[in-house]
Amino acid sequence: MKKLILLLLLPLLSLSAIKDDIYPKAEKEMEKHTIILEEKEKEENYMVKLKFGREKLLDCNNYFLLGGKIEEKILEGYGYNYYIFNGKDEMGSTKMGCSVNTKTQKDVFYNVEEIIRYNSKLPVVIYAPKGVFVDYAVYEKIAGKKIK
Repeated sequence: MKKLILLLLLPLLSLSAIKDDIYPKAEKEMEKHTIILEEKEKEENYMVKLKFGREKLLDCNNYFLLGGKIEEKILEGYGYNYYIFNGKDEMGSTKMGCSVNTKTQKDVFYNVEEIIRYNSKLPVVIYAPKGVFVDYAVYEKIAGKKIK
């Protein structure tokens, strides 16, 4: 009876999400960010867009962070993907004169985005410099047509 229960539970164990502790620890000056996606029907119809930014105290101008690159790596021995983002703290902005000289906290984004496939069975693991946050959005394919 115990063997029968174990055989019935075995497929359920293999479908559970992989934990992020098998991924490398963050190197010095880096942070590990983990996104756990919820299970969806027809996951092939979904994509995940990753964006990276920093929170800054800024005036009324529009700002963006310069540079930045994302590199996809493969977890040795497992074949799972993870990502390493590197970006400096250099900013570009509009040069408008601000009528009020007050500053507010704003999210400023790098001009780098990565679109990856949706897979709830694996965590999305990203390493980024300390102070960089990871923002993500999930997109669903609603309808499509072949263009000939």
